[in-house]
Amino acid sequence: MGNGTSQTSEYVTSIETLELSTVKLDSMLFEIPPGYTETKNENELQDKFDMNDMMNQYKNMDKDPEKISGENKKKAGMIRIGVYEPKGDDQLPASALQQQMVSSLTGAK
Repeated sequence: MGNGTSQTSEYVTSIETLELSTVKLDSMLFEIPPGYTETKNENELQDKFDMNDMMNQYKNMDKDPEKISGENKKKAGMIRIGVYEPKGDDQLPASALQQQMVSSLTGAK
């Protein structure tokens, strides 16, 4: 389609059939899968923060640095990532958002 200075609106495509079968297909291929829910817009496809889960994780944290066990101390060769407390519009506690970010970073190893 258009090379250099000459422009054309012509577009050519071809299809080659490699195999044709008349076998009857399983009807389950055309059924709606179990657990399917229809979305009304793109926003419903995005992951949503579960504030109750975030708050429960924050409440269950042990905030006393004296109680950190040996298994939580930094081992040689490990990488540590600092997660600053985010700034926001105060609709959500910044510390809960920070803990959610920490949980997502450490959860997947």
